[in-house]
Amino acid sequence: MILSTGGHAMEQPTQKSFTTSDGILIRYRVAGAGPPVVLLHGFSMSSGMWWQNGVVDALGGRYRLLAPDMRGHGDSDKPHDPARYGRKLVSDVAELISAEAPSGAHVVGFSMGAELSLPLAVDHPAIIRSLYLIASGWSPPEIVDEYRIHMDWARERTEQDAVDDLDALSAAVDAVDATVGLPEAQIAAIDLPMSGIVGEFDVERPHLERLARARPDFDLEILPGVDHMGSWKDPRVPGRIARFLDARPR
Repeated sequence: MILSTGGHAMEQPTQKSFTTSDGILIRYRVAGAGPPVVLLHGFSMSSGMWWQNGVVDALGGRYRLLAPDMRGHGDSDKPHDPARYGRKLVSDVAELISAEAPSGAHVVGFSMGAELSLPLAVDHPAIIRSLYLIASGWSPPEIVDEYRIHMDWARERTEQDAVDDLDALSAAVDAVDATVGLPEAQIAAIDLPMSGIVGEFDVERPHLERLARARPDFDLEILPGVDHMGSWKDPRVPGRIARFLDARPR
């Protein structure tokens, strides 16, 4: 599912970890130097997606990139209890930012990572500088149906490569409702620069368009001919993220 983009390779990231307040080991990668940017991957993916799609190459020369493997994913701990997911995914990111970038960080998220970015800004506004959302955002509770479709894909992948802990992913899906369906008043109260990008044929496009209607300051770009999984690896995305971040105060 993850494709190499070719081109020049960025220096190898530093591998780091921390233990969350509820005892979960989170592993993350650090690369580059400059203002901090947190990169949040999609469901059943890992921090490696940002190296594969060229975002690290595009940003690492002038930003300090912090890319966690969310709990249940990658090399981080994978509990099987749904009570260990939900809003705890949000607090994991807040703890990472508080440790690595206490003055605040920009946040870029794809799919699940984009969905987590909004409650992160609601719960921890003092440590978030801006949000860039890719392929998802202000999702309603019904988004759990899309997660169940992704679970089917994860099962197929695991049958071939044994890459996922399906019990952990299933537990995460069971707790999705704690991070979506935010009230419009909370969305309106987010006092941050926000922008996003979504594919023309992405089933989650309506959620980002709803966000743009509720927030006229939310600049949404539509990628012609692109679906949900095509957006994270679209070659235009790294440059769009860079343009958004470069326009922010350093």
